[in-house]
Amino acid sequence: MVLRVLGVPSAAGAYGHGVARAPAALRAAGLLEALRSRGLDVADAGDLPLVPFTPDPTSPRAQLVEQVGAVARDVADRVATISGAGDVPLVL
Repeated sequence: MVLRVLGVPSAAGAYGHGVARAPAALRAAGLLEALRSRGLDVADAGDLPLVPFTPDPTSPRAQLVEQVGAVARDVADRVATISGAGDVPLVL
């Protein structure tokens, strides 16, 4: 069994900048190496496309809800592919 790490650099629906940098920051901080050091078989599945922060002044309580839904569907598709291959997804 492989723990397959999938980055989702998305700020869709966020209320500010920076959230999309989390997958890269976690990798840079040594997350994958730390998991490997605990005996896990870890593979990096890369990142989904970057979705930067964009304010939605027309809907402040549901920031870009369609974009959020699209990102969620993309994540679900990739998780299904990873799981279907017998691996365990870890979404960042």
